[in-house]
Amino acid sequence: MDRQTLVGYEKVLGPEHPDTLTSVYCLAHLLANRQRYDNSSDLYERACAVYTTVLGKDHPTTRACRKHYSEMLALQEQDMLARPPEILDNSISIHTGKGSKLSRGLAKIGIRSSKFSRQ
Repeated sequence: MDRQTLVGYEKVLGPEHPDTLTSVYCLAHLLANRQRYDNSSDLYERACAVYTTVLGKDHPTTRACRKHYSEMLALQEQDMLARPPEILDNSISIHTGKGSKLSRGLAKIGIRSSKFSRQ
């Protein structure tokens, strides 16, 4: 239903309308809560980018979206680290030479990962 609502908003209001963005943001949050991180990440990236363009980087909604996105990335990394090694696909690398997925995701939305690194 949420995806159908989003499609309707995009057709009627356009992709940059605040109500459309709210629908994108809420769907991203819902998918993150269901641990569907890849789908959630795509939607969070979209919402963060358009909120930044439409509302500005310091708007409370833009900041909240970036915060939730960074929290989702941290949860995703925790979930991957918590899985037994035999469950992880050998082709998936949690940490690569380019940094962790969390670091790369945070960099996409303009947040340095040093704030989130483990002590």
